[in-house]
Amino acid sequence: MSLLLPLAAPDSLLPDSVRPPAPVVVVAPRPRRAALVPRLSVPAAFVAYGVATLNRPGSRENALNHETREELLETFPRFHTRLDNYTRHAPTAAAYVLPLLGVKGRYHALDFTLLYLTGRALNDGLTSQLKKRVGEWRPGPTPDQRSFPSAHTSEAFFSATLLYEQYREQNPWIGAGGYAVAAATGTMRMLNDKHWLSDVVAGAGIGIASAEAAWYLYPWLRRRLVSPLARRLVLAPVAGPHMGGLAVAFRP
Repeated sequence: MSLLLPLAAPDSLLPDSVRPPAPVVVVAPRPRRAALVPRLSVPAAFVAYGVATLNRPGSRENALNHETREELLETFPRFHTRLDNYTRHAPTAAAYVLPLLGVKGRYHALDFTLLYLTGRALNDGLTSQLKKRVGEWRPGPTPDQRSFPSAHTSEAFFSATLLYEQYREQNPWIGAGGYAVAAATGTMRMLNDKHWLSDVVAGAGIGIASAEAAWYLYPWLRRRLVSPLARRLVLAPVAGPHMGGLAVAFRP
């Protein structure tokens, strides 16, 4: 007994009217990256202003710091709040909450977290080193020389810039809201008599620059470090009578 199986003719032998259409391949667009130097021009100007107006005896800019402080204390003599300790984190919190509300960002949660950690390390390193090296006295009763730059402000503007970059293609007003919160944080630092105007402006510049640098460098870091590491990383849940957790292993 013989069995005949139908053979499909190659697409090249079929007439155009019956030839199947070519498959459409959709490639997800990579995040667009502008040149780094233009993105750092504004924060560089902020830092330059802060350095130029440090409280040095006899300098003309020194008067602006003192005049701003006097005006704020005269207008709000009893102002005191700890809200600035929390508002500096608000843009970061918003970046994680928005996907739960259906607003998609440019990176998913894991990539955004790694990007955040990269930029945060840069921001904290720059801020802490400048505090140690500059040694400017705080304006209020706090007796330390760690006034310049404002760490609260740098963190707030760092978080706001990441929020802006993450959602600017969805809705630029999200980033605008983050910057408004960051500006309020810097203002509260001056109203609490913790920082001079120059500290706040320089802190804003450092925060923006750290976020922009991290956003620019992360795609390269992801290709060179994160992706090879992810291929070797194995995560497995572990459970027992009195324990539970997550096991981490690396493939050789």
